[in-house]
Amino acid sequence: FTGHGDLNQFPNYLTSACPSWSKRLSSFKEEKFGRPLLLVISSSALRAVNLVRAASPFSKTCRVGKLFAKHFKLEQHREFLARTPLHIGIGTPNRMLKLFESGSLSNKQLRFVILDWTWKDAKQRQLWQVPEVAQDLSTLCSTYLLPRIQRGKAVISLF
Repeated sequence: FTGHGDLNQFPNYLTSACPSWSKRLSSFKEEKFGRPLLLVISSSALRAVNLVRAASPFSKTCRVGKLFAKHFKLEQHREFLARTPLHIGIGTPNRMLKLFESGSLSNKQLRFVILDWTWKDAKQRQLWQVPEVAQDLSTLCSTYLLPRIQRGKAVISLF
């Protein structure tokens, strides 16, 4: 796949990174709230908003949720996840980590993880290079994502 980091290519990337998406979507247990099939992790709320917009073709068949602190308080996210089936969650490591720690977000149905790896912010830093993000990303991955990936229950890819 070429065009990593290009928002125009994001829908195509989702299709190629999640080849069994339709099958997974059909077996999604909607009564289990807070258990997305796909998480997209970005370094900032602004980038997450742009990724949500770029994923709009998917929002016709599934629920895409914004998981970052910019416009929503943690309690609002908890309430949203408690009452809404979420297929795709797009957000920042900090907010996702807090939601996992609170039990509002679960990895039980998680099948795909995409790290927004190649995008650079205004200071030319990538996801893993932003000091405010790196520790939360490390904790999120090691505690909640990698164990599932290591058991073969989910796959990880870099956009």
